[in-house]
Amino acid sequence: FANPPDDMVLRMFEELGMPLLHVSCDLKPDETACPLGFFWEHLNNTDFFSGCQAGSITKCSNENPKYPVDFWLYDDRLTLEVTDPNFAKNQFPDKALLAGQMAYWPIGAGTLSYRHAAKILNIVGPALADARRIHDGTQCTPDVDVGGVAHRTVGLDGGEYACFNEEFHREEYLTCPTALGSDGVSSLSTGAIVGIAIGVGIVCLLFVLLIIRRCRRSATGKEIDAPSVVDQSETSTGGAQCEVVT
Repeated sequence: FANPPDDMVLRMFEELGMPLLHVSCDLKPDETACPLGFFWEHLNNTDFFSGCQAGSITKCSNENPKYPVDFWLYDDRLTLEVTDPNFAKNQFPDKALLAGQMAYWPIGAGTLSYRHAAKILNIVGPALADARRIHDGTQCTPDVDVGGVAHRTVGLDGGEYACFNEEFHREEYLTCPTALGSDGVSSLSTGAIVGIAIGVGIVCLLFVLLIIRRCRRSATGKEIDAPSVVDQSETSTGGAQCEVVT
């Protein structure tokens, strides 16, 4: 299970008001508290499900899991495995998974852009909106600034989640940047457009030069010392007509 403060996508969800359960860490024998920056908590099914015995996974008691999850966000690298109905039936028989209440979590975001963030929210949002409560409600942690430095670095204890409080939400996620036009396409300045055009022109010129040099080699079978200017006339060399360029 992932720790929300340590992933930018999970932080985005939380900063928009999603009640994400925080997790504990895997304590080493000489540790008494979770280190800063830990990412995963690893649990066996026998530790997650109360009353679950090894070898009887499909008969596990599901009334008192360690984390009463109503909606799962799964690592997108495991999409094919988690979305297979047999995963919930035979490997991790959690009530929310059995009810299909889940959505993908693109770990690490991949592409850092407004457009990609909007795509993530447009996929996860409708799935979350259709979810229903499965477990009894639990007490949230009040007055948590989900966009603050302390929350991003320390977070909450395992099993806790921040109360919904719009005072601390970051609504910048819901506003298009000024660099985007009303149609969602970047509005570049004239200088930027000219710079891009010049760059494309240089690349095209280099490509043409490479083609011409290959043409010259195929026509003569050897290199030719040529002047440092372009000869715009057509030069007949063994039946091939090429511009001589250096």
